[in-house]
Order: sequence, then C-alpha cells, then structure tokens
Amino acid sequence: MIFIITKSDMDPIERWTLSPAVYLAIVSALANIFLRYTFSRGVEISWWVVTMKENTRIKDLHNV
Repeated sequence: MIFIITKSDMDPIERWTLSPAVYLAIVSALANIFLRYTFSRGVEISWWVVTMKENTRIKDLHNV
C-alpha cells in the first residue's frame, strides 16, 4: 500500500491507467481475504493443540 501511495505521489494524472484509490481498494480486499484465511487456520491449529494436551475438557475445546 505504501508503494502505491509513494509511486503515485507527484506523478501526473495523465500517466495513471487507474486511480491509486482503485489499486488501494484491490490490495485492501486481497489483504482482508488473506488475513481471514490465516486467522481461521490459526484458530484451527490452536484447537488441535488444546485437544492434544492432557486433562482437556470439552469446556476447554468449546472456549477455543
């Protein structure tokens, strides 16, 4: 995102194929998709880690 902003700074508008706002919107949408995926994988991994511990109760799994 910083690259897009610094690249478009002081660049004539006529040279833009798309507005920097469009590029930022695309990058932001992709970042949200990747973050959601990685967070869901993190929850999945932490759930399995809790299941492998001794004395794990169903309540502990439910809380995760």
